Amino acid sequence: MVALLRLPPLAEEVPVHFRANRRSRKYILKVGPDGSVRITVPRFGSQRFALDFASQHAAWLAGEIAKVRRHVAPWVPGHEFLLHGAPTPVTVEENEGRPQAVFGTFRLPLASAEADLRAAVVRELRRLAAAELPLRLTERALAMGLGERVTRVTVRDQRSRWGSCSARGVISLNWRLIQMPRWVADSILIHELSHLRELNHSSRFWKAVAESDPQWQESEAWLHRHRGLLI
Repeated sequence: MVALLRLPPLAEEVPVHFRANRRSRKYILKVGPDGSVRITVPRFGSQRFALDFASQHAAWLAGEIAKVRRHVAPWVPGHEFLLHGAPTPVTVEENEGRPQAVFGTFRLPLASAEADLRAAVVRELRRLAAAELPLRLTERALAMGLGERVTRVTVRDQRSRWGSCSARGVISLNWRLIQMPRWVADSILIHELSHLRELNHSSRFWKAVAESDPQWQESEAWLHRHRGLLI
């Protein structure tokens, strides 16, 4: 069954798909790649209650749907994205008859003036992240006295986390850190480095984080407010 759910933040109705799961103990909300809402209904649950549950999370759903739509919609010249926390427009210019995507100090050759600007920008941001983030993490590690405990740093396309740290000292970072203000990205670097002391989220871990990053709560708040603006 498909129902329609009105989301005030979007000022429109969106389709809702229900999926019964007898093993599930709770209602679970997801947004599909087409922007529709998908609700897992637990045993003894009801579609009516599922819609009420979704309505209670209208703001979150609207943010997730907007994020999906930004990823799907083609970028046109003038589209803005975040780079080091600053809104940065990308435009198209010609250089000796050849189109280029231009943002900040970057000029990226395009196959045509109608080429996918998003793909070109993402490739450059990932290249920039791979060059910049490991160096910044190494600097932070040395400042925290943990330089020798970092064995490897990778920059990846992680969808559900900003970074991770293994017991062997391997730290993986999400390339989207390059889009955040440096103080927010540095907070995530400190978070992962602190796992080299406490490989958990115990009170001792958060004490270690606070000692190196007194602003970590402000960073968490920035991420909560601006997560939907990241590519």
